[in-house]
Amino acid sequence: MRKKKVFLIRYAAAIVLLIIAAVQFGLVKTLHISPWKGGGFGMFSTVGSQNSYFIRVYTNSPSGEKIRIFIPEKLGAEEQEIFYLPVRNNFIKFKKDVLKEKWVIGNNKIIELDSVDTCCSNQYKPITIIDVTIELWQYKFNINTSKVYSTLLSEY
Repeated sequence: MRKKKVFLIRYAAAIVLLIIAAVQFGLVKTLHISPWKGGGFGMFSTVGSQNSYFIRVYTNSPSGEKIRIFIPEKLGAEEQEIFYLPVRNNFIKFKKDVLKEKWVIGNNKIIELDSVDTCCSNQYKPITIIDVTIELWQYKFNINTSKVYSTLLSEY
């Protein structure tokens, strides 16, 4: 009995750290969270900062053409939630927030109505957005070619 207690006392911290590392590694691989999050065991071996993630939001025109929607700054907090934890619920919440906004279209781009300067408002016409596609991308670095590239991580 005494040997078990000594063993637990001696190795408890190491066992707990190994469990945390395993859980964090699993979250990085399955949910694409930054290696810096959830324990941060990958922070010294990766450049996975929040700045390496970006979101693209698209809708389809009546003719089926993919048109990008430019996200206003006021939805920045919701966008950050996807960066921190890209799970279905965060995508759904962000999608609902995007669909609640009033949008206008002009020059083959869609922007939020409040973002339009009054001097240029006649160049845009109101548009109703029914559905959007949200893509989560990450910049990565190829050590063999010394080039930065982007990879699609999730799409909802």
